Amino acid sequence: MDPLKVGIVAVVLAALTVVFVFRAGALGFGERVCVAHFEHTAGLRVGEDVTVAGARVGEVRSISLGAHDVLVEFTVEDHIRLGARTRAEIEVATLLGTHLLAVTPAGGGELADDTIALSATSVPYNLQDIVDRGSASLDQLDPSLLSGTLDEVGRTMASSQPDLAAALDGISAVSEVVLTRADQADALVRAATDVTSRLNANSTEIVSLMKQSNAVMAELQSRREAIRRLLADAQRLTTTLKRVVADNQQDLDVALTKLTVVVKGLRAQEKELSAALDVLGPSARYLANATGNGPWIDIRPDDRALPDGLTCRLKGLC
Repeated sequence: MDPLKVGIVAVVLAALTVVFVFRAGALGFGERVCVAHFEHTAGLRVGEDVTVAGARVGEVRSISLGAHDVLVEFTVEDHIRLGARTRAEIEVATLLGTHLLAVTPAGGGELADDTIALSATSVPYNLQDIVDRGSASLDQLDPSLLSGTLDEVGRTMASSQPDLAAALDGISAVSEVVLTRADQADALVRAATDVTSRLNANSTEIVSLMKQSNAVMAELQSRREAIRRLLADAQRLTTTLKRVVADNQQDLDVALTKLTVVVKGLRAQEKELSAALDVLGPSARYLANATGNGPWIDIRPDDRALPDGLTCRLKGLC
């Protein structure tokens, strides 16, 4: 067998395998195709999601106009069982205008012909209902009153034409300023966006800082109350001391007079007290040395301190 032919066949088979793997979902394997009848599309577009209980199970294949309604063809995974009373609803998915087809399986048995009837579908709004409500509101208007109102508005505008012209000139001037400073306005918007993004990125830290600030404020308030109580107690103590001093003023005067006399006497004898303390220091030291060797006192009197007759008798010399 020619190796070149074998190689070509192998490459073709590999390419077909890759295409089959990547296009298996698009070919519809593992999916079933269903049809739902709606009053109108409500903005639903081909390719938007089909969900069951919030989970994506397929997508919208096509949207076509029927005799009196709109036919929406969509896919659903094979393992999803759709009962006889299955319902479908077009919902707004995001604020940006995307939609989804929400399917709600219900009932026993199987969905007949994989088709959801018009009576089992709903849309976010009904154009006919809006038109009917608008027509009813218009019918309630009084044509004569409306005509008179418009005439009055016309007369008012005619009488205030100079002011209106000045206002329009002002608006035009503002528009020119905005146009001439478009770059600065754009920079301002970008800066505001940057600040907003930074605040969003640091929202956790900001919230934590605010909580800590609240704790600090609570602690400061607690300390303030404690200081207030301390000042109140000090005020009461001062009042009490003043009352005590006032009640005992005479006794305090006598005591202070006597204390003054004692202080004067001590000052007068300050030199004698200093001399006595100078003598008392060495004497105390000698006494401590004499009694520090045991439970006795070391005394060695000098013979010269005794009379001669007593010394002679004590020594047995006479």
